[in-house]
Amino acid sequence: MKKLLLIFLLLSFATQCMKRSSELVLSKTQFPALEVIRNDLRKYNDDNNCMHFEQPFYQDNHQITLFFCLSDNKFLEKFQKFTMKGYSFLGLAAVCINAIEHPKEPTFAEKKEFIQELIKLNFKPTEEDIKLAILEREERRKPILQNIRLIYCAKSNIFSPEMPQELIDYISLLMLETEKSLL
Repeated sequence: MKKLLLIFLLLSFATQCMKRSSELVLSKTQFPALEVIRNDLRKYNDDNNCMHFEQPFYQDNHQITLFFCLSDNKFLEKFQKFTMKGYSFLGLAAVCINAIEHPKEPTFAEKKEFIQELIKLNFKPTEEDIKLAILEREERRKPILQNIRLIYCAKSNIFSPEMPQELIDYISLLMLETEKSLL
């Protein structure tokens, strides 16, 4: 009887972990990923040749963009008014890549630094920019949450009330890293 109960408990625990993993996969398909938005913006720019798109979208242009904003009010006003598909400079900076030749995403700190400089220059986020900042934060959470779930499922002992230290470390990382937002 005890063996049967133990097998039942282990099977139900394993299926709970499998359900959680499948929920994670489903949530990826319900919301567009940053990469999808980034590719959509690049395609839109290719089709429409939007002036000023490259200043915030490519990190290589960030310093020269700030230079133009600080040295010429005409550029500053144009850049502040610029929108593309509902995204301002702030939104495009949130999904920026390093360069055309090196389409690697800059670090959170690098993007945040540029966005904070734009905010100091009175750039205002649009509704779409705010949604994008939330999506970016959620995408940074995903790998941490996946690790927490995997560790919990792999290392949890139904007979032990203690939480594994590795799990505590990931939860701490999740709390520290994902409280920050780009806007």
